[in-house]
Amino acid sequence: MEGLFIVFSGGVITFLAIKKFLEKGYVIDTTLSLAFMVVSIIFTIVIVVYLDRVAKETNNLIIKSDSLHYKTDLFSNIGIIVTILIIKLTGLFVIDLIVSFIISVYIIYGASKIIISAYHILMDKSLDEIDTKTIIDIINTTSPLVDSYHFLKTRYAGKDMFIEFHLVFNEDITLLEAHAVSDDIEQRLKKALKGATIIIHLDPYDDSHIEIG
Repeated sequence: MEGLFIVFSGGVITFLAIKKFLEKGYVIDTTLSLAFMVVSIIFTIVIVVYLDRVAKETNNLIIKSDSLHYKTDLFSNIGIIVTILIIKLTGLFVIDLIVSFIISVYIIYGASKIIISAYHILMDKSLDEIDTKTIIDIINTTSPLVDSYHFLKTRYAGKDMFIEFHLVFNEDITLLEAHAVSDDIEQRLKKALKGATIIIHLDPYDDSHIEIG
């Protein structure tokens, strides 16, 4: 919803810029505008730096959305300052329209990425090919006692990853040995994929032909 709101805001910026440009008697108080923009930029930079750091640490989509929201403010303010300076030097008010359009495109593009990420989370998107290959490589290389695997399932839920699969062992293996191999695989997966929740089912034979719910 926040992503959709930001996209809407980008469209509104373009609409208002065109509307304002078409109005008669269009003027800008450049000195006062510059003072307000400088103060606004200082506060916004502080907020953006903090939110980006938290978003990187937590991979939280809500924080990423908030960070994008403030980045749009930041780039808008920078664009306004550039516009004011150019208008003050040249008197070309059409620059306001051009810069507003560029800002709105950036806003809509950034918000679209947030919307796509949110959609994948809502749809329980599976891990990408690189992470899936990492999982398979770890399963296949940890121990020769593993005969095969099946029913591999992965998904994202917010910033969390969930991995589930069956390990197939020889019927003669002891529970202690199978458990030790399973623990090794789980620890390697957790080290390679930070924050992953892993569920491993131990099979004494390959039951992949059996349908499970």
